[in-house]
Amino acid sequence: MKALISILILSVVSFTTAKVEPVAPFHGTIVYEINYLKMPEDMQGMDDMLPQRMEMMILGSKTRISQEMGMGMGTQVVLTDEDTKEADVLMDMMGQKTHVHMSREQVEAEEAKTTEKPKINYLEGTKKIVGYNCKKAQVINADGTEVLVWYTEKIDAPHKDFSELKGFPLEYETEVEGMTMQIVAISIDEKKPDPSNFAIPDGYRKMSFEELSKMSGGVPE
Repeated sequence: MKALISILILSVVSFTTAKVEPVAPFHGTIVYEINYLKMPEDMQGMDDMLPQRMEMMILGSKTRISQEMGMGMGTQVVLTDEDTKEADVLMDMMGQKTHVHMSREQVEAEEAKTTEKPKINYLEGTKKIVGYNCKKAQVINADGTEVLVWYTEKIDAPHKDFSELKGFPLEYETEVEGMTMQIVAISIDEKKPDPSNFAIPDGYRKMSFEELSKMSGGVPE
């Protein structure tokens, strides 16, 4: 549970994206497949309980990231707004519905914890992912970890993990709480999502961000 809460918190911060060649702002839905390449020892054999897919809806300044837990454990949703810099986390797990709101100040405080920008090496090589021409890059984070990413310059939208990249990632690896995950886009729908997808539904119990942070053993640095 601690790892899952950490993923949720990290999904909230970093709203901006690097400028790419002029293209129309993207509105639509991107579905990613999640492959677990490495698991910490205490989570061995738990792959089936973790999300296998991630859906990202984008409409204007708003983004909705949703994941369905394995074995019917529930769903988790993160709503962010690039304009207001506010965010909402919705957890519907094992019969418990919880809503956490993050103010602009709280989001900016989380963003401020990572002050050093990653180094990005743009590499030779191209390939197509769900019909989009993608280029290759190597991202070297402040802690020295390296990430290989395939990105397209034809999608103009924010992505919290690659705010400095000159494009939008369609395949990459990321590490959270000792888990190494490969994230690969498997479908892209350019139809505008219904605005109701970005509203807070009824029936959720409110929880403070501080309470959510405690559930993860402290907010990740």
